[in-house]
Amino acid sequence: MAHLPENVVFSILAGLPVKSLVRFKSVDKHWCMLISDPRLVDSHLDRAKMRKKKQGLILSGRVDGDRYSTIHFFSLRLSEAGDGVAVPIYSTTVSLGRYHVLPSCNGLICFYSIDRIYICNPNIRQMVTITRSDVDYAASSLSMNMCCGFGFDCSTNQYKIIKLMESSSEPRLGAQVFSLGTGEWRKISGSPTCKLLRLDYPVSVNGFFYWITAASTFSELLVSFDIGNEKFEVVPHPECLSTKKRHLLSVVELGGHLCLVDLDFESEGNRRMDIWMMLDEWGEGEDRIWVQESIVHSSEALDAVRPVAIVDGQILLHGFIKGLGNLIWYDLHSQSFKDADVEGIPSSHFFISPHVESLVSVGKKI
Repeated sequence: MAHLPENVVFSILAGLPVKSLVRFKSVDKHWCMLISDPRLVDSHLDRAKMRKKKQGLILSGRVDGDRYSTIHFFSLRLSEAGDGVAVPIYSTTVSLGRYHVLPSCNGLICFYSIDRIYICNPNIRQMVTITRSDVDYAASSLSMNMCCGFGFDCSTNQYKIIKLMESSSEPRLGAQVFSLGTGEWRKISGSPTCKLLRLDYPVSVNGFFYWITAASTFSELLVSFDIGNEKFEVVPHPECLSTKKRHLLSVVELGGHLCLVDLDFESEGNRRMDIWMMLDEWGEGEDRIWVQESIVHSSEALDAVRPVAIVDGQILLHGFIKGLGNLIWYDLHSQSFKDADVEGIPSSHFFISPHVESLVSVGKKI
């Protein structure tokens, strides 16, 4: 390697698994500096994102103690037959009560409770605790309802957390943003007139956060937040959803696109789920293009499942359908369900997200 041009060395290393590169860092100082080089980190991540069929999933499960909880992370790669093995990769013990895990972003995982936020890269075994916000939002007028989102700002090469808090006295959201590496929370103005409909997390898709809120008329609004320019926008969703009386909307990311998941309570037994995929995130107003796919079960309710990923015309569902497991494949062509046979899943209670292994560092403890 010492006699090869640097660009050739980078090209070779960028194609290797993270596990191997982490071992190489312990060889000597030169190898450590080489593998920590931001150019290699970016090249390795770009290469990993291009291998869409070889991208994996990450699971997290939790074991509670008297005062602390241990969160276990598992790597999962599914075969073409739809089965696989969950392999333990990292465990960490933290002080958390009820907590939420956010979808993986460039190999980083963010999880949080009402008063603590953590970001970790389980593949390189790094974790950082984010400082608590000291921005004054007139605490007497704000309830404790809050949710967080985690995403990447490609214009500044920064990872950002958005924290949304619901006011108990007026229909607005308090919003703060934290940029990893700055150590500071900033108050964001211009939040829309709405309330958190549920404590679902915002999803990050192509430089935007999206989440479902409620207007003063109790109608559901799709709100976006541009991670780069830090501006809010109310996004029109398919008009037919506005006329429904009994349904439940949520947002997920599938195949790099924002998707609205519409659980139809007007269908008999809650057996229908419509997935609306937005194909043009950069369109404006009514110009955005939505494509609909539907999941229908002949006998069982679908209100306890969540779409996780879409692979070769099949949607991976996480949740519970009677007679099937906690991970289920739905074939869009044949409109059939089958159990994803996965060994090593920690328990019936776990979070799962698409995930690429990366060398992205969370830096020193903040």
